Amino acid sequence: MCCVSQLTLKVQAVSCDEAFLDLTGFANPEDAVARLRADIEAATGCTASAGIGPNKLLARMATKEGKPNGQFRIRSPEHGIEMIRGKSVRTLPGVGHSLHRALKARGIETVDQLRRCVVVAVPQPFVVAPLTRTACSRRVACQCTA
Repeated sequence: MCCVSQLTLKVQAVSCDEAFLDLTGFANPEDAVARLRADIEAATGCTASAGIGPNKLLARMATKEGKPNGQFRIRSPEHGIEMIRGKSVRTLPGVGHSLHRALKARGIETVDQLRRCVVVAVPQPFVVAPLTRTACSRRVACQCTA
């Protein structure tokens, strides 16, 4: 991550080839990210995709839009919501096969349907029977409006 540390020290490494960078206060984050991507390619010979967003979730979603070998910026939460309106819940980071199957069993297949849900963490002592297993270690209930 030598190239990354030259840009900012506010880094959260996720894996050997993925990290979140806090670019708060950068006048032009697109230019900074473009330079970083060019530096990574020059140093390693590998291309890099990048996403810029107001939070980690939206930055990760923006990265998907920037692939392969590009970058994309989601400027606001509202912009992010517009981008994913009507898409499958599988487009959301963290929604894998098991969680997708559990949501589908509850009639939730699109992001719009999920947005109409109220998700409540159920305190352990009050759980009578386990709910469908999700990616979360806590038991979770999902209630949706029409």
